[in-house]
Amino acid sequence: FMLTIFIHGVHGATSRNFLMNDNVQGAEVRNNTLQKNWWTPDNPTNDWVMNREMAHMMGGFSGNIYENPDFIRIRDVSFSYDLPQSLIGRAGFNRLRVYMTGRNLATITKWTGMDPDLYDQNSQRAIPMQKEYVFGLSMGF
Repeated sequence: FMLTIFIHGVHGATSRNFLMNDNVQGAEVRNNTLQKNWWTPDNPTNDWVMNREMAHMMGGFSGNIYENPDFIRIRDVSFSYDLPQSLIGRAGFNRLRVYMTGRNLATITKWTGMDPDLYDQNSQRAIPMQKEYVFGLSMGF
């Protein structure tokens, strides 16, 4: 049996979170994927200004929202088993390994965007990293 685990992470960075922009209009609306706790007269919260066009402008200037994109990601986990020679020798193999691999299985972060590893506006609005599962057989003759 063999088990390998690869963990990847980032610590100590600051990144602009483009998905936190309030002034999202037109076709960009479909890319605004965050649920925000907007201020309303019935919900007087300080989380977000009211949901109205140009509400984010204060004195004619708009602020950018920066966040801590620190994360730990379980990037790759592989588990394999080499079948014993006594079992595979009769079939004409020198080696027969069965394996399974999982990629991007979990990300631990406080980042409110889709993926803390994506750093620019277009990347943050693209498809986030997918989980992958691979099952295989490695044979040696």
